[in-house]
Amino acid sequence: MENFQMDHIKKALEELIGFDLIYELDNSTDFINIQMEVKSPFFTVLNDPSVHASFFTIASKYLNSARKKETWLPSYTTAFIENICQQYLSFVFYNNKDNDYSYEQYLFFETLKSVSNKTYEGIPANLGLLLFPNQEIEEIKHIINSLELDFIQLNSNEKLDFYIKNKQTYKIIDGYSLAFIVNGNFEILGITRKKVNGKSIKDLVLNRLHDLSIHHHNLYIASLYKQTAIKAPGLEASIRNKVIKTCNDELKQIVSKMNFPDYFFIEVRSGNINVHLLEDVFFSIVNNKWKLKYFQFMKFLLTNNNGLSRRIFGEKFFYASDSSFPTSIVNDKCKHLVESVNKFISIVRYASENNIGSLFLILAVNEFEVNKYITKDYIDIPLPDELLLHYKKTNNQLAVVLNMNDCKLNLKSCDKYLFVLLSSVDGSVILDSNFNILSFGELINSSGEVSPSEQGARTAAALAASKFGTAIKVSEDGNISVYHSQKKLMEI
Repeated sequence: MENFQMDHIKKALEELIGFDLIYELDNSTDFINIQMEVKSPFFTVLNDPSVHASFFTIASKYLNSARKKETWLPSYTTAFIENICQQYLSFVFYNNKDNDYSYEQYLFFETLKSVSNKTYEGIPANLGLLLFPNQEIEEIKHIINSLELDFIQLNSNEKLDFYIKNKQTYKIIDGYSLAFIVNGNFEILGITRKKVNGKSIKDLVLNRLHDLSIHHHNLYIASLYKQTAIKAPGLEASIRNKVIKTCNDELKQIVSKMNFPDYFFIEVRSGNINVHLLEDVFFSIVNNKWKLKYFQFMKFLLTNNNGLSRRIFGEKFFYASDSSFPTSIVNDKCKHLVESVNKFISIVRYASENNIGSLFLILAVNEFEVNKYITKDYIDIPLPDELLLHYKKTNNQLAVVLNMNDCKLNLKSCDKYLFVLLSSVDGSVILDSNFNILSFGELINSSGEVSPSEQGARTAAALAASKFGTAIKVSEDGNISVYHSQKKLMEI
C-alpha cells in the first residue's frame, strides 16, 4: 500500500474519533500501532487497557491487514471503518477480542440503517432498544425491574426486521415510553414500558451509566495528580514517592471498577443511529458514516486547559501534604469547576442536537485566579481589546441580563435555556475560567486568520478566539469543534 493511501486511512480514522493520530512502526515486527498524538494525563484514560486501548488495538490490526493489499480503492475505506467499529462493539458487547463480529450483528445494524431512512407521516422514524448481550430472560427481567420499568414478554423471539414491517413501530417504540428488549442473538424478547410519572426509558438508562463515567473522571484526576507530583519542583523525595505510590494504588482501584455496562441503549432519532456505551461516549451513524462521540475527552480537555492542575495541585499544596491521595481536598477544590464543565457540555450537546450554531470562548485562567479557591467569586477583568472586532465590546443594552448581585451571572446559576438562547445570538458567548458569563453576541476579531470564505466565518472566529483561551464551535449541522492556541484539538 502506498504512503498516500496510508495517510487517507489515517484521515478517515481521525474523522471517526475526532482527534489526531500517529502511526508508530515496530521495526522488529514491521507492525504499525495507532496511537493518539496527544500526550497528557487524559491519554492514560483513553488508553486504559481494560476499556479504550482495545479500540486502538482493533484499528491497528485492521490497518496492518489492509497494508498487505496491493491496491486500495476509496470505497474500501468505508468498509474498513465499519469493520473497526463493528469489531469494537463486538468487544464491548461480548468481550470478544479474537473472533470477528457476527453476521447477526451486521444484519441488526443494517436493519437500523434502514429504519433511520424511514418516516412516519412525514416525520423521521424513532426507535428505542435495550440490548442485553449476555443475559438470560430471568436476569433481564430482574434488571428491568431494578430500573423501575415494566416488562412485557412477547410470544416469540423475532428479529427486528419482523417488527419494522409495521410502520406504527416507528412511532410507538420511541425509546422514551416504550423500547424493544433485544438479546445477544439480536432477537426481540419483549417490550419495556415506563411507569406512570417515571423518567423516560432513555433517561433512566443513561443515568445508570453516570456512575461508570465517574470512574473515568476519577482516573483522570488521579493521573493528573500523579503527573503533577512527579514534576513538582523542590518536593522532598519521601513525599514525592509517597504521593506517587498512593496514586498508583488509587489508579489500580479505579481501573478495577472500570468496565462497560451489562446492557446498552440504542436509538434511531432524526435519521441518526446512536449506540450509547457510557453516559458521555456513544457511536453515531449518519448516512452510513460512523462517528465516535467522546464527550468524556472533551471534559478532560476543558478541565486541563482551564488550569486545573495549577488550581488544585499547586506547590503550596504539595509542601503541606504528605498524606495519602487527598480525595476530600481534591473534591472540594475542583467541585465547582467539574460541575461547571459538566453543565457547559450538556448545554453544548443540546445546541448540537438541535442544530443551533454557536460559538463559546472560555478565557484562559488569569494569574489572579490561580491561587484562588474555585468558587463563584467574580474578578472584574476587562476583555482583551485585540480579541474583539474594532477592539471594543458590542454596545449591547441587553447585557444587563448577565448582572447578578454586583457580579456576572455564573453558568451554574444560569437557566439552561437562557444560556442556549444567549448562544443562538450572532457572535460569541464569552466566559471567564470560573464560568462567569462575561458577555454574549461579541464579534471576534479574526483579521489575519484563514479567510472566512475558505472555512466559514464561525471557524475563523473560533481560531482567532482560541489565542485567548479555549473556543468551542457548534456548527448548524451539529458538529462540535474545540480549539486552543489556534489549533483544533478535537471534533465531535
